[in-house]
Formats: sequence, C-alpha cells, structure tokens
Amino acid sequence: MTTTTRSVRREVNNVSGVSAPPMERCASNTSTFSFSQDICRICHCEGDAETPLIAPCYCAGSLRYVHQSCLQQWIKSSDTKTCELCKFNFIMHSKIKPFNKWEKLDMSGMERRKIACSVTFHVVAITCVVWSLYVLIERTTEEVQEGSLEWPFWTKLIVVAIGFTGGLVFMYVQCKMYVQLCKRWRAFNRVIYVQNAPEKGFCLECEDPEPHLTKPQHSSQKDQRSQGPQPETHVQH
Repeated sequence: MTTTTRSVRREVNNVSGVSAPPMERCASNTSTFSFSQDICRICHCEGDAETPLIAPCYCAGSLRYVHQSCLQQWIKSSDTKTCELCKFNFIMHSKIKPFNKWEKLDMSGMERRKIACSVTFHVVAITCVVWSLYVLIERTTEEVQEGSLEWPFWTKLIVVAIGFTGGLVFMYVQCKMYVQLCKRWRAFNRVIYVQNAPEKGFCLECEDPEPHLTKPQHSSQKDQRSQGPQPETHVQH
C-alpha cells in the first residue's frame, strides 16, 4: 500500500468519523491486508454474500469499493452526498423503516432532560389554560341565564377570546418544536441505499433506436445524370 493511498484512506475515515460496524469487522487481520481481493475503503474488510461491495463513484484502485452500510453511516455523519475524492454525486434513494423497527433518537442526557421538563411544563400550562377558560365560560353562561352579570358581557367575551387566542398561539409554537423533533426522528430512521455508479460514457439519450436508412441507389444514378456525360479517355498504344 502506497503512502498516498494510506493518507487518502485516513482522510476518508477522519471525515466520516465512523468505525466499521461489529458485524463487518474482519474475521482475521490477514484479510485486511489482502491485495488479491477487493476491500472496503472505510473498514478495509472484504465483501461477502451478506455485505457485498459496491462501486458508488469513479474512484479507482483500492478506493473503488465500499460496503453499503459503511457508506450509509458515512453519509449520515458527514451530511454530504458527494464523494470527496472524485466529486461524484452518489445515486441514492431513501426508504423509511417500518415504525415497529424505529430506533431511539441519538440524544445526550441533557437533551432528554430538557425535553422531559418541556413536555411536563406544556401539559400543565395547557391544562391550566383550558380549565380557566372552561370555568369562565361556565360562570358566564350561568349569569346570562340568571340575568345577573357581574361583568359586562362584552368584557367577558373579550377575555375569553384573548385567552383562547393566546392558548392557540402557545400551542402552535410548542407543537412546531415537537414537529421538528419528529422530523428529526423520522430522518434518523431513514435508510439510504446507494447505487453503483454508471459506466463512463454511458448515455441512454445518445443511443439511436431507429436504424439509419440507406439512400436508394437510383438517387446516385440521378446525380450522375445531372452531372452530364463524362469525357472519354483514349489510351495511345
């Protein structure tokens, strides 16, 4: 292995920040340094029937092949869709896992505590707002039926409208944050599949499906007639 190849592999591993999954680690160290077979450029292990190697870009040599799972982790961690060596845009399509197979969102303990406190506070606040509006509307209805309003009717109506509007705005702002969190969780459980790069020079639009039509022979005869009679050449003996 040359020094340039080692430095490029080290750069790819440093950028990705991803180590090889346990299932894809080499069974022996000898396969890592094997030059007779193709190896993954991230984990340096060979491919097999369960984890085959793909060629997602136009890198050549020992940097051509990579495991699908290794490349998926690299794309998630680096947040890029382009090979950093040959600058080829990966051909990808994504698929969401079934909900029963979703994994927990990767968050720190501080983030989990903040979310728990935020949810508790919002539940208590919404409960208080709804209960206050319910009591105010209930008492106003009783006073209207009895004909003895302690406050003017329009004053209570304005207070109810302000409280209801404030509650809706509060719920909208907080629900927006939770929607973003759900989108983040959904993106975390998205599986990205990378296809093999097409061969260089391959273009579907360049192919001509219709065969080239040959001109009929009589057209060439017409051209000869239009040119006139050809002068005869005499050969002297």
